[in-house]
Amino acid sequence: MNRPIQLLRVRDMQVVDAILTSVTQKHLEDAATLWEPILRGSGEEDEYWDWVSKSYRTKFLPGDELYAIECDGTTQGLMTIDILKKRCYIESQLRRRLVYIRALATAPWNRLAITNPPTYKGVGGTLIDLGASRFCKWLKV
Repeated sequence: MNRPIQLLRVRDMQVVDAILTSVTQKHLEDAATLWEPILRGSGEEDEYWDWVSKSYRTKFLPGDELYAIECDGTTQGLMTIDILKKRCYIESQLRRRLVYIRALATAPWNRLAITNPPTYKGVGGTLIDLGASRFCKWLKV
């Protein structure tokens, strides 16, 4: 999957082109070499997440998928979802399938808690929209 998207570059409030894609080795390397040093000691929930390990799961478990957003040659966000194994517990929807977001993170420089102002806005929301669209596609809505 390679879907063109747009993000807001905060420093000049310009809309810029980016790509929403399936994760490659380059995206995993960005998370390990660029994200992890910034996240260590930040207190952010994902400061110790290992995206390489998360990627192994998607290779062996049916229904697990891993996506990235890339802009300016750098990984801006990562998300892993499960589209097959989770079921709803709400009475009116009991046992119907749902899309479960296992992990979602934006690059540290896109977080107001770490970098003020952030570099890009729209990364997390775009990834959540992808999860919703995967669900609608599965339902054939």
